[in-house]
Amino acid sequence: MVSEMNPGIGVRIFFLHDDGTIKRVSRRRFEAFHDENEVFPEYAGKNLRCAYVIVELKNRKPVHIRAIDPIRLYFEADGSCNQVMLKRKQVLADKKFQQLARTGNSDVVIDLQSYSAEKLLEKDYRWRPTVNEIREISVLLKIL
Repeated sequence: MVSEMNPGIGVRIFFLHDDGTIKRVSRRRFEAFHDENEVFPEYAGKNLRCAYVIVELKNRKPVHIRAIDPIRLYFEADGSCNQVMLKRKQVLADKKFQQLARTGNSDVVIDLQSYSAEKLLEKDYRWRPTVNEIREISVLLKIL
């Protein structure tokens, strides 16, 4: 049981559309999408901004946003997860962290392979939420 002094942590997932609308998606459906057990036909053949939001909970209700992980999702023609893009993201993430795992963060030599992987991850799989988007997510979470 979570006490008042030790609030819980939860996850809320939102899809951000190009027209400015934001739609909440259940965590179960989001995870099933990545496991190829769920499709979103309305996003067939598209890529979409997604906000993976870590929230502090009190009495099972969000009271504070701890972090937002802004990711980009890629959909196949039928609305399923584009597994090629997902695997590419995993390969780039592995390359990004290879140098750090080998040498720690004290190495001053720049590993061009991990640097290039980081740049590609930022370009193809990340995005930066605006202040208004963060505010709208807060409103949807009923935090404001």
